[in-house]
Amino acid sequence: MKNFYFFVLGIIVILSSCVSIQDREISANERVQTQVLGQVEVEFNSLQWLHIINKKNIRQKAHTELLRAAKKQYEGNIEIRNIVITGNWSAWNLLNLLVNIAGPTMSGIAIAVNSDALVPGLLVMGVSFVAGNTQKITTTGDVVLLPEINSSGRVTTGIEGALERAADEVSENFTARSRLAIVYITAQDKSTTDFITGELEHILRRKGFVIIDRSELDRVRAEQRFGTSGEVDDSTAARIGNIAGASIVITGRVDGEGNLRRLRLRALDTSSGQVVGTASERL
Repeated sequence: MKNFYFFVLGIIVILSSCVSIQDREISANERVQTQVLGQVEVEFNSLQWLHIINKKNIRQKAHTELLRAAKKQYEGNIEIRNIVITGNWSAWNLLNLLVNIAGPTMSGIAIAVNSDALVPGLLVMGVSFVAGNTQKITTTGDVVLLPEINSSGRVTTGIEGALERAADEVSENFTARSRLAIVYITAQDKSTTDFITGELEHILRRKGFVIIDRSELDRVRAEQRFGTSGEVDDSTAARIGNIAGASIVITGRVDGEGNLRRLRLRALDTSSGQVVGTASERL
């Protein structure tokens, strides 16, 4: 009867100590700069000594196993984000419970055969099942491609790398005296639009071009009643830039979704309205 009580107690404790963890959630900044390649899922067993959930160890192992699985499917500078970890009943517990009924002498053997606790198990012969339980951990995570930095400290992959290449391509025919205005960039959300616009301004300014401040463009839009933001046609874009003192205006948009997103840029001469540069880069 005593062993039966231990059996029931063991089941109650196991069911009340299941793992449920979220880890490495992707930040808003990372969401803009990284590319989600896909998702991976792995399973492993985890022994909870004294039924105390060691979340730190579980997080570390989940990340390690997910990254190992991801590297078998994807290449490049990848990482794991948005990890979800759940624990459920493991078949090892059934063996431990049955041995516990048979007697404490065999309990250590039951713990020893646990794949995560072979050595500790050999050292705790006679310890009953109520000292711990094994959970089957299932964990999933998003595989993201991180930016890579070259020897010059510039990003060569991801959205930042794409912006570097797009800026090089669209400005190929600009002169050193060109004054630039980025009239609009349209994307799926405002945060992406602001990030792309700001990065392009930074890259082009670093190349030595004079960039018309966005506040000046907003002032011209308001005074000329062009609207304060959003996409306009080529002639209107050129006129806004010309009034603001730019010799070249840049417009652009992000097309597609997911892995098929592309950044497309156009550069227009504000005097003639002619296209003087284009770029198309995969984000």
